[in-house]
Amino acid sequence: MKLFNQRNIAVGIIALVIGVFAVFGLTKTFSQSTASVTGNVAAFILNPEGKVDGAILDTGDQVRFGAETGAIVAQQIKVGDALAATGRAGYKSDYGRELRVETLQIGGQTINVIRAKPMPRGDKEGKGPKGKKPAPRDDKPQAAPQPPNVENTNGEMSRNVVPPVAPRETATANGNVRFVLVGGRGEARGLILSDGTQVMLPKEVHDANLTFNDKTSVSVEGEAAKSDFGRFIRPTRLTIGDQTFSFNR
Repeated sequence: MKLFNQRNIAVGIIALVIGVFAVFGLTKTFSQSTASVTGNVAAFILNPEGKVDGAILDTGDQVRFGAETGAIVAQQIKVGDALAATGRAGYKSDYGRELRVETLQIGGQTINVIRAKPMPRGDKEGKGPKGKKPAPRDDKPQAAPQPPNVENTNGEMSRNVVPPVAPRETATANGNVRFVLVGGRGEARGLILSDGTQVMLPKEVHDANLTFNDKTSVSVEGEAAKSDFGRFIRPTRLTIGDQTFSFNR
């Protein structure tokens, strides 16, 4: 009888472990599934250079498509206009959900977003994957990567657009939180303030496990990149509510 009970306990533990891993696997698969969203643009998202690389929709979805595509999008639509996107969805959170865009639909046009794949890493002897030697090096100058083309409903292709580099300056900003920018796990990665300033949240802020709402006050000082669509600040000093963080950059 004692042996039988021990066997039942062991079987129960194994079943529990298998169940936990199964649930984790399903959750991970769901969080990386393809999703389609449609909504109106509530705000553009900027990258650290001040270039448009995404948009927040009035549905709460945050679509990310990169700065090269963003240069095209910003020429075609403005805040309040409709946008549809399909891509890889992140986790949902109280702040929204990130969508890594593969295809955009704006104003009757289709934009296919092509993302660069990382180069395979060689070993310490300079060989490629699985010990293979890399291909002979071509010393000829390589052409710079081109932004994606836009295909409209007439099958015509628009000219590639290269976003200009935004100037950098030291800046300060004060305001309440309007939007929280999220990453793939739904975590807070940045803020858009009531004056439109976008602020990066460094790791020290992540680790503080702060929560945000439209009454959360923010004061920031740091290096800013400014463009026609707003400014992005990398903070050297950041006060959120009653907590102050200082960063050495």
